[in-house]
Amino acid sequence: PSVPEEPMSSRKSLLLVSGTLLGTLLALAAALVLESQDKSVKTIEEARELFGLTLLGVIPFQRKSDKNTRRNSWRLKSASQDLELSPRPIVVRDTPHTSSSAAYRMLQANLRFLSSDKELKVIVVSSSLPQEGKSTVSANLAVAIAQLGRKVLLVDADMHCPVQHRIWELSNQVGLSNVIVGQAELKSAIAKVMDNLDVLTCGVIPPNPMALLDSQRITLLIKQFSASYDAVIIDTPAVNVAADALILGNKADGILLVVRPGVLNSGTVAFAKELLNKSSQHVLGIVVNGVSLKNEPHSHYYFTNESYAQEQSPSIAEGRRKKEEGRREMQ
Repeated sequence: PSVPEEPMSSRKSLLLVSGTLLGTLLALAAALVLESQDKSVKTIEEARELFGLTLLGVIPFQRKSDKNTRRNSWRLKSASQDLELSPRPIVVRDTPHTSSSAAYRMLQANLRFLSSDKELKVIVVSSSLPQEGKSTVSANLAVAIAQLGRKVLLVDADMHCPVQHRIWELSNQVGLSNVIVGQAELKSAIAKVMDNLDVLTCGVIPPNPMALLDSQRITLLIKQFSASYDAVIIDTPAVNVAADALILGNKADGILLVVRPGVLNSGTVAFAKELLNKSSQHVLGIVVNGVSLKNEPHSHYYFTNESYAQEQSPSIAEGRRKKEEGRREMQ
């Protein structure tokens, strides 16, 4: 072979450009494949379309401070694992001028005017899966109704993983389960937590919760609750976990379904809808909980990040008034 008189040009630049383009195309293809396989519910509109139910409320995501979480954290032990949980904030009571509190008050208003011919007195609160915030929604909804001057009873009927006694810092030695089997009187099991609001905790967890909740005794108790209170909120397990919510739903005026984006997927929603339809439930609607603003950039739902109490707080308003008076005196 003949020896070339000039060196051959390097293909290094061409290889770099080709490799970059090929890598970009592969990355785009992988992203499209992952997106097509992702069946999770991410936005409010996706939840509405999948469930096909009335949207009654939108609760914004509220971040807990690390300091508060470390100070108030508590451990729930289960047979399979230990779950670190933090007490759910009762924002309607503790921070009444936040956007979250306003969202709960909007929820109670929508429920109150949902039916013009029949007042909704007994409402079962459930979700498709655990960790969607049904217990937090139940507690804050009960407070929002009680603040209107209506007498409210909050019942923890989740005999698989009760939470209300931890939210309200109550003893759970005597509660609903004890009343059903006749081990305790209803009056002694109910605790008053604030004006117009009583709480009936779960009580001792029974080996077969469904047997208690499907009894004639619980039916009579619900009628007694309805006669003694203006509103009864019943916190129940997720419908995909146990049939308890479906059983109690048929004894109540309707079910309120809590939905949390990021937790659900389309398969879970379809299964939950099938269970609700087969048991002929009267589903009042859905409340979307834990909505993140970054996932709703084009949504018409709007929540302020700061408390609008800053505009309504008496102390701040007084400070502004004094500042204005001082400015006028200087003039």
